[in-house]
Amino acid sequence: MGLDEDFHQLATDFPEALLALLSGPLGMPYRGSSPELKASTRRVDAVLEPEGHDGPSYVVELYAYHHDDALRNLLEKLVGYCRQTGRWGQVEAALIFTRASFAEGLLPVDVELSTTLRFAPMCLVLPDVSPEALLEAAGSQAWVALVALPLIGSEAQVIENSRSWLDQLRAVAPPGQRPEAVELFLRLLAARLSGKLDVRNLLVDR
Repeated sequence: MGLDEDFHQLATDFPEALLALLSGPLGMPYRGSSPELKASTRRVDAVLEPEGHDGPSYVVELYAYHHDDALRNLLEKLVGYCRQTGRWGQVEAALIFTRASFAEGLLPVDVELSTTLRFAPMCLVLPDVSPEALLEAAGSQAWVALVALPLIGSEAQVIENSRSWLDQLRAVAPPGQRPEAVELFLRLLAARLSGKLDVRNLLVDR
């Protein structure tokens, strides 16, 4: 699996982790998916939709490279999603970058596209996110935020704390979700620190 597939699984199986990264409304149920837009046959990297409440939906694109048309691509997918689902009210858009250099040259945007749709995308650079701040913000959902920790902070922070994060995840994740959570954590860790940390050393419970 590549990072795109792992990110799709994070959104689908652990939507609260992605919601925490986006500073969304934790404590309310969300459903995650990576839907195909039928009009264009293009796929959205991640969509978070509220279940049983009127919170906002989120349309998210992940970039592990620099893309000159990242904003236009996100806008097209946002509009495509709204047309396909009929949701034109509370829909937020976000760009997530795996490195700060990939977001260089990106200008802030805040445009009223219609009376029911505003395009003011959040721009999130994963290494700039503090692991401690994410866990604190996640509150009662901190266990699921642990799954996303290999994606954020500096590489030095990840190398130093990966063992303790994994131990915490094994200790607090619900038994029914623990195997998938641990497996995804390790895959994200291996992708982030390829060649810099032997993830196999973390596979044995202490």
